[in-house]
Formats: sequence, structure tokens, C-alpha cells
Amino acid sequence: MQWPLKNLLNQPAVIQRLSQLLIGFVLGILMYNFVNFNFSQSTLEMYLSGVLGATVLFVVGVSNRFLNRYLPFKKLPGLRLLSGIVWDVALGLLISLAAYMGYITFQSIQMDPGVQMELFTKLTILLFCVSLLYNIIYFALYAYRDYVNGQLMELRLERKQAELQLNVLKSQLSPHFLFNSINTLATLFEKDSVRAETFIRALGTSYQYTLEKYASSIVTLEEELQNVKAYCTL
Repeated sequence: MQWPLKNLLNQPAVIQRLSQLLIGFVLGILMYNFVNFNFSQSTLEMYLSGVLGATVLFVVGVSNRFLNRYLPFKKLPGLRLLSGIVWDVALGLLISLAAYMGYITFQSIQMDPGVQMELFTKLTILLFCVSLLYNIIYFALYAYRDYVNGQLMELRLERKQAELQLNVLKSQLSPHFLFNSINTLATLFEKDSVRAETFIRALGTSYQYTLEKYASSIVTLEEELQNVKAYCTL
């Protein structure tokens, strides 16, 4: 059982989720200590806040996938960033308030409305700051990943183009074609030296074009027509 677990923990997606949960847990504890700085603190409530923070960050991470689908950074970066901040704050408040109401109902705790408003204000400010920082980092990582993917795509296209050019070069410099040309020359020298000279010039033009232009993605129409005429002569 150890080997499958070890392989599972080595997967990037699993590492990302575990890191996300750990960061959310730590943020939940820190936010609890800040919100309840002037009030009595409970170890149980602190750890429950850590679990709540991990839950909120996990839900936010999943919901960002849907935002990326309908509001992609590449097309609408400003609107996506703003909507991400607002959405994350609203989602964090909704989950936190639901957990808070469930906890005080279960514990039968009575709290002063003024204290509740103060806690709610602190929580909103903290969620806004965390959401702002999270979305900025998320946007930076998304932009970096998009840039890296673009560079990889460009390298793949360049490699594919080089492979295609090499295949064209191999096909045009095939030994079979060269041997046929030499045999044709041998026959022409015996029968018609003028046509043999024309054939040699056409062969030289064809191979010169192949060797000089195979690495170029664009050639002039005149050069291409000269090569076609030489090839037709051959």
C-alpha cells in the first residue's frame, strides 16, 4: 500500500491540492486569531477555523475553473480579475456565515449584535485582502503558464517545420533521383552534348535551390518558377 500512496503524492495535481488545503488551514487559523484578538479564544474554534479556511480555499479554487471558462483571463483580464475578487469574497462570506450560524446554533451561544457586526466587518475586510492577494497571484501564475505554453507551442512548430524541411530535402536529394540523372547524362553525352549541357545546368539549378532554400519558410515566386522549370527539364 505504500507504493501507490507514494506515487499518488508525487503527482503534481495532488501536491497542488494538498498545498492549497494546508495554506487554507493556516490562513483560517490566522484570520481567527485576528478577528478574535480582543475576545476570548478557543483552541477548538481555532482549529475549526483552520478547517473552514481550507474548505473555503478549496471551493474557491474549484470555482475559479468555471470563471476561467466563461470569463477567460486572455480575453477579459480586467473583468476576470474584478469578478474573481468579488466572487471569492462573496463565496468566503457565505461559507463562513453558514459555518458560524451552524456552530453557534449547535453550541447554543448567545452573542451581542454589536459584537457580531464587528466580527463580520473584520471578516469582510480580511476576506477582501486575502481575495485580492489570491487573485493577483493567480493571475500572475496564469499569465506565466500561458507564456510558457506559448513558448512551447512555438518551439513545437519550429521543430515540426524543421522536420518537414528535412523530409523535403531528403526527398529532393534522394540517391535514386541522382542516379537516374547521372544515367541520363551518360546517355545524353553520347547522343547530344547540347542537351547534356542543358541537363547539367538544370540539375545544378535544382540542387542549388534545394540546398539554399530548404531552410526558408518563404521564397519568391520567381525562384520557385525557376526551380519548377529546371525540374520539368530534368
